[in-house]
Amino acid sequence: MRKFLIVPLLAAAVWGVACDTATSPDIASISLGNGNITGFAISPSRVRILVGDNVQLTTNMPREQFNLNVAWGSTDPAIAFVSPTGFVTGGQIGTATIFARLLTDTTQVATATVQVLPR
Repeated sequence: MRKFLIVPLLAAAVWGVACDTATSPDIASISLGNGNITGFAISPSRVRILVGDNVQLTTNMPREQFNLNVAWGSTDPAIAFVSPTGFVTGGQIGTATIFARLLTDTTQVATATVQVLPR
């Protein structure tokens, strides 16, 4: 149960951050009200999975730094639960936003949309 406690805290931390992926589906442009930061991204940025299925999301962080410097979260863990390594499991039908935040620069946040479909 402990892993569920961090998700609401992380979701609260990124609340209000608007992401615009219209210019490039794989590069997130994060608007923080004081300009855009471009470069930190989740791949794939949009994914569809079935209830009970899994998908591994990654960031463009170097592999040796990946698990140490990125915090993952979900806007709705009942729909799409994300592990501390970006492994997403479809829980129930719906759409959730998965986000990754750089721990070394908390202004850097990237998002991906996960749609969970019925089996």
